[in-house]
Amino acid sequence: MGNISLTAQDGLASYEGDFNVTLGADSQLSTKQWTRLSFSDQATYNLFLSKYAPHIMGKYDRLLMLSTEINAEVWNFLTTHKSSIDQIDVTDTQVTAESFLGSVDFQVNQINRIRDTYEHLQGDGEHIYLKERNPQPGDIDLIDRIILGSASDGESDSHASDMATIMLGNGNTDVTSLGLAPLALLPTTSFRNLFPDEDMPIDGYPLHIQNNSYGIDIENYYGLEAVAYDDATFLRPEFFPIFSSGNQGQAISPEGLYEGIEGASNLTGNFKQAKNVIVVGAIDNNKIVLPLSSRGPAYDGRIKPDLVAFGEEGSSNAAALVSGSALLIRQALLERGEQATQPLIKSVLITGAEDLGDIGPDHLYGYGNVSLFNTLSLVDDGQYTSGNIEPDSDTIFNVVVPDGVEELKVTLCWLDTPGEEGSSTVLNEDLDLFMTFENNEFLPLQVTYSNDNGTLLRTVISGVDNKNTVEQVYLENPGSGTYNIQVRSLNANVTVPYAVSYAYKMKDDFTWGYPVRNDILVAGETNRIVWESTYQEKIAIQYK
Repeated sequence: MGNISLTAQDGLASYEGDFNVTLGADSQLSTKQWTRLSFSDQATYNLFLSKYAPHIMGKYDRLLMLSTEINAEVWNFLTTHKSSIDQIDVTDTQVTAESFLGSVDFQVNQINRIRDTYEHLQGDGEHIYLKERNPQPGDIDLIDRIILGSASDGESDSHASDMATIMLGNGNTDVTSLGLAPLALLPTTSFRNLFPDEDMPIDGYPLHIQNNSYGIDIENYYGLEAVAYDDATFLRPEFFPIFSSGNQGQAISPEGLYEGIEGASNLTGNFKQAKNVIVVGAIDNNKIVLPLSSRGPAYDGRIKPDLVAFGEEGSSNAAALVSGSALLIRQALLERGEQATQPLIKSVLITGAEDLGDIGPDHLYGYGNVSLFNTLSLVDDGQYTSGNIEPDSDTIFNVVVPDGVEELKVTLCWLDTPGEEGSSTVLNEDLDLFMTFENNEFLPLQVTYSNDNGTLLRTVISGVDNKNTVEQVYLENPGSGTYNIQVRSLNANVTVPYAVSYAYKMKDDFTWGYPVRNDILVAGETNRIVWESTYQEKIAIQYK
């Protein structure tokens, strides 16, 4: 990162200049790499667009991504107009899918239970964007529901079909091809453009929930794609990009604060370093993180991944499960007359999640395993608030906690304005969450990571967080009564969209998980029986 001297190679016009250049691992400027460009003025950007359209793979605002090769003419343009170019980011990576369908175990994320209790939620009248290649034509589980447009990819493959099936398959092939939202539609865009799509890539289908189950190389910096995604989501609060964490879970971090640590900080693509996206890791049906699932923390110590979900074939599947879940949450909120903004959907997803691993968020599981039934239950009970908060102000509401509660969680999420490309810290609009009860103040869990000679060290305290756009207060065995929840914006410069949600787990509670009504047991195979219990004493379960 930074201003370096660079010489064009491979027959390009030779030039040594002071461009702000980001080189990926082992990258040099050559004719076989992708190059991202950031222009400082609109006129030069428009001129480049008009002259070199065949080279352009993707664009957002004044950002461009060039494909295949940069020839001498293009390079000469860049050097001639160097005062109008803020950044050149060179990479020799390839976009890759991050799993295939394999097995799908919906009980791990409580999806089977919503088919019993919330069976009216099937994505009717909704759509979800898929950003990669197109599903294969003629797929009987997706028939008449794939929407193609000018932003769609020119190719199709089985990975796209698999992701679409998880999200909204209609079960025509067999019971395993029934997705979360079998009545929803699937407009598609291409992952050849790594920047965010326009507000409505396909006419009539606004961009809100979007699945992004792909990755590139490990990139531990706040790059142009991260800037663009934070900008696009802040401007459009219902836009909710959901990314797979990657399948490089055992890789050594090649750069940044956690350089040299094996199995840490190895997210695949700088777009996953954005603040206003969700990144999803993969677990097995024992709720253990997969060795291949890419881990956090983010390059600057922020919590990543945000959540995990089942994905024994890779993190692509996990992201698709969360995308489908987000669509049903969106439908449930709209039915309640709410604005289904990203902060609200993200907050209820995190609050409803099952904490795994260490207490509180961590670099393996994030805030926990998506538990869709729990999340829809808290939405159904109205355990949330959302809106916009002005700078230097606060908003207050109360939560009544009954007797017999084992744990209480309160989660604040908000959208942040984009940071500066290459910055070591990127939080701009800093909100803070406080909870008080009987003159006692409770602060969010603050997790910090450090690099101790190649070992990742995690420290957890309760305190004010000035790094993440998610804050969560976690309290064990809370007393019954009225808790005061306060959100402060003393360190915000603009009006910020936010949401707060809460949930509590009762003591001496038993819940049956699998099988439930509408579940199908396969003859001749081992079928796992699942329940959840907070009873301290032993209980007996019988079947016949």
